[in-house]
Amino acid sequence: MYDMQLQMKLCGFYCNSWPRLTVKQDNKTIYEKVITNQHSLELDLENKPFSIGMKNKRFGLDNVWDTHVDADGNIIADKYIKIKRISLDDVEFEKNLHKLSYQSKEHGVILSHDKTIRFNGYWQFDVDNNPYDWIIDLNNRSDSNERTDVSYFSNYESHSNYDDHHKIIAEIREMI
Repeated sequence: MYDMQLQMKLCGFYCNSWPRLTVKQDNKTIYEKVITNQHSLELDLENKPFSIGMKNKRFGLDNVWDTHVDADGNIIADKYIKIKRISLDDVEFEKNLHKLSYQSKEHGVILSHDKTIRFNGYWQFDVDNNPYDWIIDLNNRSDSNERTDVSYFSNYESHSNYDDHHKIIAEIREMI
C-alpha cells in the first residue's frame, strides 16, 4: 500500500559517465536510474523512512576520477546531481534540504547547502506516518550552522524618521 508520493526535478552533470540516483526504502532499492540532463521523477512510497542518494561516482578506483580539474585546481567537469525541486504529496521542501545530513561514503556526514549530491551516499528522510508532520518539523528545525553567540537589535527610534534624508536632499538642492 502506498501512502505518499515523492516528486523530484533533477539535473544530472556528466564526467566520464552520468550520475546514478537511488531511492531506497526498507533497505531495498525501489528506484535506480542514470540521470542525464533534466529529469522528473514521481514515485509512490509507503509512509515510512526512505533515502535518496547517488552510487556511481569514482574517486580514483582503477585510476578514474569523476571530477576533472585544470592545472590551477579549478573543477572543469564533475559528476553530480542537482535537486531543482523535491516534494512529498505536492509540498515542496527543498529550501530546507540543507538541514538534513548527507551520509557520504567518501567523506562521512556532510551538509549540502546547494541541494547537490556530489558523493556516493544518501540523505535519510525519517518520515513516519504523516509526511506533512515531517515537513513541518523540518521547516521548524533550526539550522545547525546558526550563530547563537550574537544578537540583533534594530534602532527602533530611526524607524520612519527621515530627518537625515531631508538634510541630504537639502544639501543636494543647494549644490544644484
